[in-house]
Amino acid sequence: MLGGRLLFTAVRRIDASIRHEPSAPSELSDADLGTLVRGVRLVFLAAASFTAAAGWILGEAVPLVIALVIAGIDVVETSFLLLVASRRGSP
Repeated sequence: MLGGRLLFTAVRRIDASIRHEPSAPSELSDADLGTLVRGVRLVFLAAASFTAAAGWILGEAVPLVIALVIAGIDVVETSFLLLVASRRGSP
């Protein structure tokens, strides 16, 4: 249930960031880029949630460890992307 909610929220955020009509097709505003990155973060956290649920249902520890790795790498990676995106306009 948590994974489904995360996935639904992620799709809404990604859709909202893409629907906004930028001045040029290849340009995204900083707010849209941040929303897009946060949406992608939620997709990966949903994948981690589904993996953890599978491990719980199967009674295996390996999927739980994989879920922790997915979530950990996702948080580090998207935090780095948000830092880079916030510096994008600065000289």
